[in-house]
Amino acid sequence: MAAAFVLPASSAAAQSTGDVDVNAVQSRAARELSCLDRVSRRLQRKVELMRDAQKQMRRARSDSAARKDAARAVQALEDRVRELLDESAECIEEQAGGSAGTAERTEDGRRVVYVDPPPDPTAEAVAHRNPATDVVQKNDRLSDNVEVERGEKVDGHGRVDQASVKTAVQAIAPRLEHCYGGLVSRGALERGTAILVFTVTPRGRVKKVGVEQARIGGPGFQRCLTAAGRRLRVRAGSRGGDATYSYTLRFGPASE
Repeated sequence: MAAAFVLPASSAAAQSTGDVDVNAVQSRAARELSCLDRVSRRLQRKVELMRDAQKQMRRARSDSAARKDAARAVQALEDRVRELLDESAECIEEQAGGSAGTAERTEDGRRVVYVDPPPDPTAEAVAHRNPATDVVQKNDRLSDNVEVERGEKVDGHGRVDQASVKTAVQAIAPRLEHCYGGLVSRGALERGTAILVFTVTPRGRVKKVGVEQARIGGPGFQRCLTAAGRRLRVRAGSRGGDATYSYTLRFGPASE
């Protein structure tokens, strides 16, 4: 876990005036702003649609189908807004030499710097000898209709505490269950598998979330799973580099 150091405001100011590669920052900022502009435009459209749906709920009769349709639209838009907010965070690129840590300010104006722990030579050596498969979970039911058939690290030299990964996946179980519930409510296939793929960075961020080889549902269901995956929060970052995970999820009631 990262260590925290509290610096007085004067020290923070001194750090901010240190050497900086202006050309690199300028280039990075151009890419980040372009990405943020795109996400912002899409987010604004979703806000407008949510506002329209809210007006429809207010105008419609309390028991009308139109009011229920508007409520469902809001639920779908909420998921999309969450995705876009995560996308906006991903627009900000990792800086070279980022191991110095992240920072924020306390209420009294002091600066707290969170510094990543030093690399663990033993863990890195193990990672380099076997950078791929590392089973984390197997045949582990998360909820009534969601089971981890197999969860494993499939790429990257990073190493993440397995308990942290399992806890993070368990935390999004209600969202995965919600995705399945929406599928069943439309009379779709009741059982099937899909692979949720995600990458954990040394800072504990989860990126490159996607769904592969889905044998249940359609594009809407896959988008719902991806949105759920973007809510993963891994308590501890990876050591020695990024770590990519593949989780084969089985959807449907447990077999008798």
